[in-house]
Amino acid sequence: MGIKGLLKFLCPLFQRQHLDAFSNTSIGIDGNIWLYSAIIPYVEDFFFAQTSTEILQGMHTFTDENFQVDDQIYNTIAQNLFRRCETLFKRNIKVFLVLDGSTWPFKSNEKMKNRIANQKKAVKLYNKNNKSYLSRMKSCIFITPEIIQNVCEKLQSKYGAQVINDRYYVAEGTDCFANFCNNYRSVLFKKFDINLISNLIIIHSPFESDAQLVYLQNNNIIDHIITEDSDLIVLGARSVLYKLNKEHIMHFDREQMTIRIENLLKDNKQPKTPQNLFKNGSFLSDNRRCVQGKQQNPFSGTNYLPKLTKSEKLYILWTNLLEVSILSGCDYLKNIQNIRMDIVIRRIAAVLLSEKAEDDLFIDLYLRSLPLWTIIPANYQQNFFLARNTFLYQIVYDPIKNEYVFKDGQPIYKDKIKQLFGPGNHNTGIRRQTDCCDVNSSSVVASKNFNEKKHIENMNMLKVNWRERINERKKMLENGDVSNQDRIKNLLQ
Repeated sequence: MGIKGLLKFLCPLFQRQHLDAFSNTSIGIDGNIWLYSAIIPYVEDFFFAQTSTEILQGMHTFTDENFQVDDQIYNTIAQNLFRRCETLFKRNIKVFLVLDGSTWPFKSNEKMKNRIANQKKAVKLYNKNNKSYLSRMKSCIFITPEIIQNVCEKLQSKYGAQVINDRYYVAEGTDCFANFCNNYRSVLFKKFDINLISNLIIIHSPFESDAQLVYLQNNNIIDHIITEDSDLIVLGARSVLYKLNKEHIMHFDREQMTIRIENLLKDNKQPKTPQNLFKNGSFLSDNRRCVQGKQQNPFSGTNYLPKLTKSEKLYILWTNLLEVSILSGCDYLKNIQNIRMDIVIRRIAAVLLSEKAEDDLFIDLYLRSLPLWTIIPANYQQNFFLARNTFLYQIVYDPIKNEYVFKDGQPIYKDKIKQLFGPGNHNTGIRRQTDCCDVNSSSVVASKNFNEKKHIENMNMLKVNWRERINERKKMLENGDVSNQDRIKNLLQ
């Protein structure tokens, strides 16, 4: 799934390059994406193998209750994967194929929830000889431990691939996380040799391959990452290669991205500096100036949404990448209904005008800036910090130390896991009143006991308190208080 709308903003700044530019390097590949593409030609076989007998009995051609995928299919899949890697081998590129482990327990996976319904629809379309049943089957199949085990064995025995560690896998759900916490110290693999002769090295991540790839890159085991997932950018990857097409690729370079965004701001007639970016309480563009003397209130819902140029939006996005990505909708937290990335950026701009975006204030200020009629899911703040901790501290495998660690390299211990991911231990800041909302597995609905009049009165009281703080800050800025100007300057660095 990735981050909704992120690549749409950043792709125009990617650089198209020939694969020869990455010769004599090490590249990590998001293995599950390549593996999924390889099994698509055999979608019917895997659909029969992964669907329950109860559902398959509705098919008029169903005969075998214990359907197994033929071993020759796994041979072909492994062969196709290796041939795809040969494009890189020709350029003396060492390939690290990184595969997913257990499903991250806090990941909201809509495909998992809708799988049974899609399986039933696929059976109905199949019985009607409707060719669209194949596309429905594609949405039902997924990468199982059996698929990974069989393909890895073929790559190892026939093509000389070296598997560094065994795949960690237990049943899905929060129980798998608890089981991992109890047994992570007992996991030992053979020591990793960074100078391995094999050009194809397979590493199994304990959970998400995205975080594993970023960790390998940050520790200089790999130089670049090939994927189609935008999560890698948010996780902190330095160099990501998108849209591999025969011999060309779209290259994301974090350092160059920062330079390009800064240059876009410099190209405007009005120079963009931390001081004048917030001049007069609003963002300035070439042909727009805020009305002098007009009170700007970032908590007035749709009445206050700063109009930003493309370069200004990119700047706000890039300097608040993690927060914007989570609020726009990611694998770990769905976006609030009708709040897309463009709106998130503009609302964050309003929040930045009023207060420093600290962990304990930022999300609360953002939620207060939304229109009063916005339906906010219950526990949204807590889930926001849980998603943030997932991006910052996901668990990965360190092949050098031969142990599991957090993504930032810190050693794992139970108290730290409980602090980051345990129930009720997330930094929720000043909580906004969201008791008027209820949430179920499929949609967010308003509670029957919701009193709109009382809710508006409560929110107006909250806004008065914050409006006083904003006016006080504006007066301090007008009087030339250096300390507050430094706070705003530091905010954008």
